[in-house]
Amino acid sequence: MGPGDFPSRSQTTSTVPRTSRLPPTAPCGLLPTTPTSLGALPLVIKRLDHVHSSITKIKEPLDDSNWAIWCERIHQIFTLCGVEPYIYGTLLCPTETLSGPDSVTAWNQNDVYAQILIINNITQDQMVHVSRLNTACEIWKSLEAIHET
Repeated sequence: MGPGDFPSRSQTTSTVPRTSRLPPTAPCGLLPTTPTSLGALPLVIKRLDHVHSSITKIKEPLDDSNWAIWCERIHQIFTLCGVEPYIYGTLLCPTETLSGPDSVTAWNQNDVYAQILIINNITQDQMVHVSRLNTACEIWKSLEAIHET
């Protein structure tokens, strides 16, 4: 392993090499890209492993006064759970024609998981800003617009 490589628990005792991590601008192992630059390449999306669900609750949920601190903490949860592309809108929902129904189902499940990570970490008063939104990206953009102004 080289600098910047992080072994998983199962790899700490094996000699299986890991690939280098992509730079921070490439969320969740995706190549740096815009949402529309994938062209007509088939995109296969797999359901995320939700093993980190026991540690995804922040002690102090988002309220009207703690955006900066909450934002730093929730970003770490997004990274741990691998949902950055869903939160930041860099991975759009694939079409069944291009990627198949399994990829669309997996994308929807992963997006709901990302939504839950946010909703479970905001106060009831903050729900008014997100209750009618449909994707994790819409929820995130709404909270950003409210709290960063």
